[in-house]
Amino acid sequence: MGGGTIGGLLRSRSAANPHKPLLVTARRTMNYGEVDAIADHVASGWRVLGCKKGDPVCLMIGNRPEYILAWFGSARAGLVQVPVNTAYKGDLLAYVLEHCGARVVVADAAFVGQLATAKAALKQVEHLIFTGDVPQQAHALGIPSILAWRDFVGAGERQRSEDPAVDPGDLATLMYTSGTTGPSKGVMTPHLHNLTQGFEAAQALRMGVRDVLYTCMPMFHGNAQWATVFNAMAVGATVALGERFSASGFWHEARQFGATQCNLIGSMMYMLAAQPPSDGDLTHGIRTVFAAPAPVDIIYRFEDRFGVTVIEGYGLTETKNVAYNPYDARRPGSFGKPTPSSILTILGAKGEELPDGQVGEIAYRPRTANIVCHGYFRDPEATLRATVDLWWHTGDLGYRDEDGYFYFVDRLKDAIRRRGENISSFELERTLLSHPAVLDAAAIAVPSEIAEEDVMAIIVPREGASISHEELFAHCDERLPYFMVPRYFRQVENLPRTPNDKVRKVELRQQGITPDTWDSVKAGFKPTRGTA
Repeated sequence: MGGGTIGGLLRSRSAANPHKPLLVTARRTMNYGEVDAIADHVASGWRVLGCKKGDPVCLMIGNRPEYILAWFGSARAGLVQVPVNTAYKGDLLAYVLEHCGARVVVADAAFVGQLATAKAALKQVEHLIFTGDVPQQAHALGIPSILAWRDFVGAGERQRSEDPAVDPGDLATLMYTSGTTGPSKGVMTPHLHNLTQGFEAAQALRMGVRDVLYTCMPMFHGNAQWATVFNAMAVGATVALGERFSASGFWHEARQFGATQCNLIGSMMYMLAAQPPSDGDLTHGIRTVFAAPAPVDIIYRFEDRFGVTVIEGYGLTETKNVAYNPYDARRPGSFGKPTPSSILTILGAKGEELPDGQVGEIAYRPRTANIVCHGYFRDPEATLRATVDLWWHTGDLGYRDEDGYFYFVDRLKDAIRRRGENISSFELERTLLSHPAVLDAAAIAVPSEIAEEDVMAIIVPREGASISHEELFAHCDERLPYFMVPRYFRQVENLPRTPNDKVRKVELRQQGITPDTWDSVKAGFKPTRGTA
């Protein structure tokens, strides 16, 4: 496993097969040897800038080679990768930059406008590196050092220096995942956590050196990083990187890349199945699909139509994937059995382990060190709450059958899952409450017709204030990533509350989409994508 570190795995794969393609995009192919060499230059480039082991490096980069090069070079230098959702802007973006203490940011020029919406948080940033040319408007951000990628890498190539010692337990990634009752939490994951995810995924999906693993999921997500890039590197295979998901073009792009495997989420399966039947449905080379979740109502028809085998799994950013459905003994509806490094159980309300068939909280323990996160960055209280009695409490309800298969039932957490993104109701409600006409607000999940959930905002206007649903939509669209903008809006006189003044969201979810609910999709409104 390359000594249990990201830089070590890359080095060992490069030494074994330097000319084997590691990364293929629509514009470029890079082999293991080339990526390894540039990672060296990037690592030295950080030291030229004065970065030291353990420093965070924020990456706000789309699906392009520079993401992987900046990431691997950071890992080799002992720096900590901080993936930044490319849809973030305003307060959400500022929070991540400030919370992680970013001194260095690498970004695509396309996101300079979004960086400008978080300008106050950029005061601590000393170096901003753009993956292409430096855009003219970047100079107004007030950052002392602004570089083009080629100049940064060139400086590292000219001043190559020795890499620090990096251990499997050293922090590799600080990945922000949506909070429930508070802001997003920074999940601290070590090198071996990241690599173990890839090696166990490769084993579960039966990958080999000749496979080409296609993803069009964003590189700032763990799925693309840990279950795609490291999955391929575990066996010395190839990653085919698409820029973004397109239901109409998915199979065509996979065919162009020569893909043999891919990763999906439940909503993507529904979108692909909704496309008109085509001769291309069976002329691609993909034979295995990893999906989480893989809804039982679509899995068989998806497999029949597209000629693939779907393997479901389960995991969290904090734990990595900890279970997969066995390839030859799948049980659709179950997310499978624990991986070799994982212990799973079901806990009752008092922390007791429950017998088979009873629903309780899914809990996890690792079998070896450094394969679960080190906790939440600058939030020891949240870490302690998640690790009661030495179990990692997932916040998910499930049960185990008599044959050891696990099943997901529901979430205990007050979070919303939409199109593969975890949405913090806390952060969405804070945005709703920032409107001067809004007195109270609640955000809930409602069923979506294409799996997972849609977002509903329920607001109480201030006395005497008048606000339209269209105005609320625009208010959210200006301040939030597109995936957080609610589809549904409803106005009420008051929100139901418990005796200790918490909103009774169970009651709101039971009410669901009422006749007086405004549907932005039916009204012809779409959230804004791209730069601010």
